[in-house]
Amino acid sequence: MNLYANNNTLNINASIHHVSLYHGLASLGIKHLSQRFSSLINHYEGFEDYIDDNSKLPSSFLVQILDNLKSSSVIDQQTEFLNKASIMPCFFCRAINNGVLWNPLKESLKGFSQDKIDFWQDNSPYPSPIIVKKWLILPS
Repeated sequence: MNLYANNNTLNINASIHHVSLYHGLASLGIKHLSQRFSSLINHYEGFEDYIDDNSKLPSSFLVQILDNLKSSSVIDQQTEFLNKASIMPCFFCRAINNGVLWNPLKESLKGFSQDKIDFWQDNSPYPSPIIVKKWLILPS
């Protein structure tokens, strides 16, 4: 029963983050990217089972970036948002399954991890920030 309550809390938080993210992207004039970010967030479903800090979840981190930009004097907030989003803490985490490295831009963690996966943190982001930015601005 307790697990069910935790899942409901995560689902409610995820919904709130999706709405906050959409409104934040709209305020930056880049709401057209909301589909890409939603896809990325969905690809990280189950990620919370492997981390000890939920602020590393893409939904939490993206909303945090948007909140920080509200009080920022940065002139080009769109570029600043994309720069920070491309190096989110989640991109420093890796998963490998049968010798294959998980690419969160292409596949969900749940789809990738049908067997036991090895999970670790690295010193550099994967995919690289350049690849993430290109992926974000590609047409859906």
